[in-house]
Amino acid sequence: KVIDGGLAGITGVTATFPLDLAKTRLQKQVVVEGQLPKYKNMLHTVKIVGTEEGLIGLYSGYKVNVSFIVFEKAVKLVCNDMFRLALTDKKTGNLSLVSECLAGASAGAMQSAITTPMELLKIKGQVAASQGKSFNTIQVMSNILKTEGLIGFYRGWCSTLVRDVPFSFIYFPLYANLKNSKQFGQGQSFSGNLSAGMLAGMVGGAVSTPFDVVKTRLQDLPAGQKMSWMKCVSETYKNEGGASFFKGTGPRMICIG
Repeated sequence: KVIDGGLAGITGVTATFPLDLAKTRLQKQVVVEGQLPKYKNMLHTVKIVGTEEGLIGLYSGYKVNVSFIVFEKAVKLVCNDMFRLALTDKKTGNLSLVSECLAGASAGAMQSAITTPMELLKIKGQVAASQGKSFNTIQVMSNILKTEGLIGFYRGWCSTLVRDVPFSFIYFPLYANLKNSKQFGQGQSFSGNLSAGMLAGMVGGAVSTPFDVVKTRLQDLPAGQKMSWMKCVSETYKNEGGASFFKGTGPRMICIG
């Protein structure tokens, strides 16, 4: 299960990384009234980054992401399976919907311990590339450790938890029930499993996008600058309105799907 999760993570992140980068750029972008935004949508963002920064720009932050993703996906998928097994009724072999949701949410919480530092470093790498700067993962990690200590790697952990728990709460039960339904081949069809996974990922990704926007902005703060989760929500809403919390929804749905 650990090997399966790791391989799945590497495959997924390699295939969709430019879209994830587009999602981050769209979420970070502050649109000023009366000015045309640099990035209009997902494909436009990918095109602009590819033209201005090349393939290296589209994959800035990839090394950090792919290094951590093996552990992140392994933890997430294995924990979900283990929690489901523990919550299954030993006499009937049935697993209630509430238990499915609880297993998924618990797996999301466990995953966040790895996701938070991974995404912090990934976002720093993507931001450095957008500013034309070089990015050395070891050096950046060393600087964070010196200036902020171990806790510096967990900036935005609260918002990561708030994002990952609801996502996994929705994703895992929805995927399990869709793939086992008659319409999706009752778990015996590759295309059915694939479609169930894509649909569940897209739904979970869309619902949790506002939390992802807040997490991205908190992790993009300069070193030493602090902001609470609630203040970030308040400032974003005041300056950019409610629609800003759904920036990058399309790329996020496609990436996760």
